[in-house]
Amino acid sequence: MRRWIKLSLVGVMVLGLVGYCARPAVTDWWVARQACGGVLPEGLVGRLLPEDKRLAEADEETVESLGSYECTVSYEGDDEAQRLFTVRAYTHRDQQEQELYRSFPKGGWSDLLTLPTDLPGFVDESERIQFLQPCPALGQDDEGRPRKMLVTVSSPWARSDNVSGYLRVVIAAAGRASDRLGCGAEPLKQPESGVRQAPRPVPAQQAADTACGPVLGKLPKDTYAAQSGTDSGPVRGCSLYVETEQERQQSWYVSDEELEDPDAGLRAWYGDWSNRFVHEDGQRLSNTVTARCDGENANFAAWAGDESGISAAELRDLVLTFAKSQAERRGCTDVRAVPTGTAERS
Repeated sequence: MRRWIKLSLVGVMVLGLVGYCARPAVTDWWVARQACGGVLPEGLVGRLLPEDKRLAEADEETVESLGSYECTVSYEGDDEAQRLFTVRAYTHRDQQEQELYRSFPKGGWSDLLTLPTDLPGFVDESERIQFLQPCPALGQDDEGRPRKMLVTVSSPWARSDNVSGYLRVVIAAAGRASDRLGCGAEPLKQPESGVRQAPRPVPAQQAADTACGPVLGKLPKDTYAAQSGTDSGPVRGCSLYVETEQERQQSWYVSDEELEDPDAGLRAWYGDWSNRFVHEDGQRLSNTVTARCDGENANFAAWAGDESGISAAELRDLVLTFAKSQAERRGCTDVRAVPTGTAERS
């Protein structure tokens, strides 16, 4: 009898120890399962968690009157919970513009990482991912513009080698945010490929089918090009690496180091939020083009370095060509070069 009691006590102690050791794993599973309403792919949150860290909590909040949604996942820190990532979504224009401007502190010319081509967004220099989707269920705003939803994910742990994991987070959470905010956005599909670094420049003949293609016939044949953004996103760009006459005479050899900084650039921004990028002190900047896309302004701009060999007239021609090709791809109308100094128009 005594032996049976001793064995029972030992069994209880073993079960208690196993339960104690398993509790962190159970907490991790439960927090991950609850995150963003339970829509995240299984195992994804755990793969984003820093090594030797445990999940603490998942919070979700919707404020319908402000058109805002937020989902935050935290892990246990030394003294208090630390943020792993936050997904935010907005259907009001003021909040959307504030988020978009954070991604473009350099007058709209900040570098972008490369998303799979069928996704309506971009990855900025801080590895923040942003999607801008139409909201057919919300109709139009007071100015007659189709309502949209901006969805963004940010994390202090986001790096170039794991940002593809956060891409999967924001794609899954976008559907949840759309439901909570009554947006009615089309569900996004998880892509087969992930986020890539800033695209490697390729020779003109390999870039013919990219956003850069239409302008390459106006540049030296050995020009290299790299596109950024996506066809359905709010930003599209093209970086150009131009061979000069001196380089041609020297049998120019292209090295990785020489292609780090482009000689010229073209960019398109879609939406009234981008008007500030092509105006200064209320006046239109040079080398810019405008169009109307989906009830809003689209703005196009270009720049060229002193050593590019591109003249001011050639640059104006390049940006107009780029704008026309982009307008054709996206169904835009009223493409026109706006004279420098024209007063700003919303």
